[in-house]
Amino acid sequence: QRLDALAKGKTVDFVSSHRMKTRDGQWVWIFSRGQAVAWDQYGETINIVCADINIADPEIHWRGKADSTQFNASEWLYPEADFSQRLQYALQTTAIDNIEHALCHIAFYRNNSTQAASSELESCIAVQAGNILVKTCMQNGAVANTGTDTFLVLLENCTLAQAQEKARALQALFSKQQFLHNEQEIQISSCIGITPITRAHGDVPETLDDAVAACSIAREEADGSVYVYKRGNEEFDPDVRERRRQAKILAVLENKRLQLAIIPLK
Repeated sequence: QRLDALAKGKTVDFVSSHRMKTRDGQWVWIFSRGQAVAWDQYGETINIVCADINIADPEIHWRGKADSTQFNASEWLYPEADFSQRLQYALQTTAIDNIEHALCHIAFYRNNSTQAASSELESCIAVQAGNILVKTCMQNGAVANTGTDTFLVLLENCTLAQAQEKARALQALFSKQQFLHNEQEIQISSCIGITPITRAHGDVPETLDDAVAACSIAREEADGSVYVYKRGNEEFDPDVRERRRQAKILAVLENKRLQLAIIPLK
C-alpha cells in the first residue's frame, strides 16, 4: 500500500520496517526507504529506487538511532545529486498538482572567537548541527549538507506558514543546544531563509538561488528572524533588496579573500 501510494504520487517517499526471508531461510528485520526517481511526460511514476538496511530489531530504525547518544547524521544526509532529484520532484508535484513545499537554507556561525577556526572544529559543529536537523526534519523532508556550515532542508507537503513555524522551532532548538568541541562550549547562531516552492520556479538552480538569497538577508539582518523570499512577488521593499544585493557581493568577495573599498567620487 505504501509503495502504491508513492507510485501514484500520494506520498513523496516510502518508509517501512518489515520482515523478509533470506535465501538460507532465516527471517530478518529490514528498514527500507525509497523514492520515485523517474517520471513520464504525464508525471506518472515509472521508476522507484529503494535502499534496504538489515536491522537486528524492528525498533532500531532511523528514529531509534536518532535517540541514541552515538547518533551520526552523516548516513542520513542526502548527497547533493539525490537532494536535487528530490527537489526536482517537489517542483513537478507543485507544477502538476499544486502541492505546497518549502525549501530552507540554514547557515551557522560562531559568536565567539575563543578558538581559532580549524577544519576539525568546523566539522565537529557541522556534525552536531546535522544531527539536530536530521532528527527534527527527516520525518517530513530531506536534509543535505551543502558546506561545512550550511544545510538545505526540503520540507515536503508543507505550507509556507508551517515552514516558518518549523524554522522558528529550529532556531529555538539551536539556541538551546550546547555545541561542544574538546569539552569546550562553542556559541553558535543560525540564520534561516525560506523560499516556498511555487510554479514560478523554472528549475532546481533557480529554487536554490532563492533559498540562498533569503538566507543571505537573514545573515545580513542578524536579528534572529526567519526571512522568506518569494519569486515573482514583492516580498521585500527596495532597501531590503539592496542590502541583499550588497550582501551577496560581499559574500563573493569574501570567498575570494578580497575586501571591498568604497571610494566616493569627486
